Amino acid sequence: MTSLKQSRRDDRRSGSLRLAGVTLVTLTLAGLFVYFVEQTAAALLPDLKTSPDFFSAAGLIAFIIAGVFYWQHPRIMRQINAKVRTVDASGLTEQPYLICGYSPLKVDFPCLETLTRDLDEACAPTGPGYVLNSWQQNLRVLRKIPTIQHVYVLENDKYQFEEFRKVLRHFFPEDRLKITLIEAEQGGTTFKDDVKATLAPDYEDLRYVRRGIDRAIEMIARARREKEDDVEKLCIIDVTGGLKTFSIAAAIASLNRDLVFVYAGTGERTGDVLGYDATIELALRFEF
Repeated sequence: MTSLKQSRRDDRRSGSLRLAGVTLVTLTLAGLFVYFVEQTAAALLPDLKTSPDFFSAAGLIAFIIAGVFYWQHPRIMRQINAKVRTVDASGLTEQPYLICGYSPLKVDFPCLETLTRDLDEACAPTGPGYVLNSWQQNLRVLRKIPTIQHVYVLENDKYQFEEFRKVLRHFFPEDRLKITLIEAEQGGTTFKDDVKATLAPDYEDLRYVRRGIDRAIEMIARARREKEDDVEKLCIIDVTGGLKTFSIAAAIASLNRDLVFVYAGTGERTGDVLGYDATIELALRFEF
């Protein structure tokens, strides 16, 4: 299992080589095409003394290229390859911010007065922590990455944030861990997407999850007075909490960004927290 830094270095090295290869092939083919057109025009129109109108020629070439791209689009898209590297979650020590959701609790809220404050005991597969149900997964991520200082939580349609915060606060005092609800700029947990559609709390709505994650990064950037691109490298997305659509949307949100996402295992892997660095790159395969 590689570290996040090593994973990013490998991607940068292999990606630059692929881009260099694609650029070289593209320039070579473009040069051959231009040479072919010039030679053909000279042979067919030997008396032509004036060059054709530049904009007409450019428009014709663009039309031909668009037609070729439309014809070959399925094959061209196969040149794009998605890749996920598994990284050591315990090595994510340079990201103080965690963006997460929490699975809707379908049982009675646990009595915290009798619940242990020992984090290891609360995260154990069997023991008193079982009363926390799926919220154990959130604790397991925080236990695995103890350097997290601030958690940004995306609300769900059950509106249980206050109860969820009480559980986290039971194990982490305020001076150790800050807990913030992700809210829209005008307040509340209803967002607007790019087309001004209303996105109410709903983990089944991929757009809501994507917009919530972007909003969390906006809030962090504003609090730090830095650019959003600069704070992405300081954030981890926990895709465990919530529903399957939440996990899919959160994972997609990290693609080709300086973000990494983590997942708390279940079943035989309960207690394990895996980190993933997802990228999309050119595969450099020519299938014509």
